[in-house]
Amino acid sequence: MSGQTIRAAGAEDAQALAYIVLKMLSETEGGDGIERDKVAERLKEDGPGGKGLFECLIGFHRARPSGMLMYSHTYDPYTMSAGAQVQTIYVTEAAGADGLAEDLVNGLFHIAAKQKWSHIDWPVDRTDKDAVAFFKDEVGATCGHYGFRVSRKNIENWIRSGRAAA
Repeated sequence: MSGQTIRAAGAEDAQALAYIVLKMLSETEGGDGIERDKVAERLKEDGPGGKGLFECLIGFHRARPSGMLMYSHTYDPYTMSAGAQVQTIYVTEAAGADGLAEDLVNGLFHIAAKQKWSHIDWPVDRTDKDAVAFFKDEVGATCGHYGFRVSRKNIENWIRSGRAAA
């Protein structure tokens, strides 16, 4: 996992995030109606340093922008507690092979522990057997109607296990 860094994205990362978003869109069927030449502008306007509609961890692999984990803050009125909703995680194939996706997840878990969030809601395609197994078996998250809820206890256990290096 050498040659990789992750950090919280800021307004200054709009171009790097745009590169990642456009790469993600080129590999999926999403993004209909998005003006691709305005992606960086929209990310800067809507994200960290702008309206704050989302937060993002950005990952670099060999000094190139290669991954992101985008999330929003939530509040659960049933538990009267703060948490987060993951919007998307994306890493390039090369960075994924070197563990960047897990580094991004670990980064979010550390933020959650520091902020004392009660949960992270994570939508998961139920046909993605690897993702389901990861959240269910490795993280210990509970499966809900739309995805997995990673509880504070799950987050703390994950960090204590040593898998999430600080």
